[in-house]
Amino acid sequence: MAHCAHYSHACNQDLQLESRVAVTMLYGLTLLLLFQLLGEVLARVLALPLPGPVIGMALLFATLIAVGRVPEGLRTAAEGLLRYLALLFVPAGVGLMVHFERLAADAWAIVAALVISTALALAVTGLLFQWRMLQPRSSAAHSTDTANSPSATPPKTGDHRTPGAPSDG
Repeated sequence: MAHCAHYSHACNQDLQLESRVAVTMLYGLTLLLLFQLLGEVLARVLALPLPGPVIGMALLFATLIAVGRVPEGLRTAAEGLLRYLALLFVPAGVGLMVHFERLAADAWAIVAALVISTALALAVTGLLFQWRMLQPRSSAAHSTDTANSPSATPPKTGDHRTPGAPSDG
């Protein structure tokens, strides 16, 4: 009889855990849908040329950056959706097959748009990276970085001066 009571207790704990995960996932899915709805409303009210879900995703991204962390429910929902991401490509694949003639007719324009947009994205990324690397760092951050970098020259043996101190010479 004690075994049944133990099994019932373990079963109850499993149900409580599953219930907590379900509530957490519902919270995350609700957040995702609310941001999508907000994006849709903004796109329609302001007559923006962007799809509502894209605007909602940008707003969610900005919110997560401002908050500085991802809520557990949102993380759980996102991981659950990512687990089945491959299935979300099935409708796109079917659409490609259904509209193949139309895509073939505009193939050169599509290829040109893909090549130009990829080249532009690479160029902008490279320029931003170079610009960022050429920005002067603050003196406190720079001194910390150079002191901890592997290229920093260690003091010579027998040299008891503080690194960076003026020499006697």
